[in-house]
Order: sequence, then C-alpha cells, then structure tokens
Amino acid sequence: LADEFNPCKPCHIPYNVQSSPFNITPHTCSVCGSGKVPDILLTTIDILPNTPVNGNGCFIQVQAFRTKKKQTGENSARDIGQQLPFLEYEIHQQLSHKLRIKGMNAVVGIRYELCVGETA
Repeated sequence: LADEFNPCKPCHIPYNVQSSPFNITPHTCSVCGSGKVPDILLTTIDILPNTPVNGNGCFIQVQAFRTKKKQTGENSARDIGQQLPFLEYEIHQQLSHKLRIKGMNAVVGIRYELCVGETA
C-alpha cells in the first residue's frame, strides 16, 4: 500500500520512537507491517472510514468523583482547576484497566462530562 493511502496511518505513532519523550513500547502495525503503534490508543475523534478494525466494539463508561470544598468565586474555580489533572489521570487509569479486562486496545470517540455541584 502506498503510505498516503494507508488506512491505518492515523493509528501510527507520528514521531520517531527513539526520540520519544514518553516511555512506550511500540509494536509493528499488523495491517501494513511498517508503521509503529502504541499499546493503547485513546482518541476523542470517532473512527475514520476505512480504518481496519479487528473484533467488535462496545460501550465503555467510567466515572471519577471528587468532593468540592465549600468555596465561592475564584477560589472555587481554582480548586476545580487544580483537581482536573487528577480526575483525568483517574479516568485514564480506569479506561486502561477496562480495556485490558476486555482484551481491547483502543477507545475512540472519548467524551467527557464534568458536573460541578454544591457541597452538602
């Protein structure tokens, strides 16, 4: 397959693996045999047309909760902003765990919903 028409190219690692800032173990793409792919692929976009898929997909849902301090205004916004990286990390951990349990290696169309409520 010509590289520009390769349907699996969006799943390939887009940079030189040896100079990667991340500790990853790339694998050879099973579709084209030449590109490198990560262990797990997490994307916010839906799957592209003509992208090769092995197996069946399923819906995966995870939830993360934090208690909100009783603050208002800027202090409340600052507290929420400081908690976001920890929430995202927990969501990533849960997604990775559920993928391993199901024997899958990709999540496409990730959607987040953040709800901030008052404390009791």
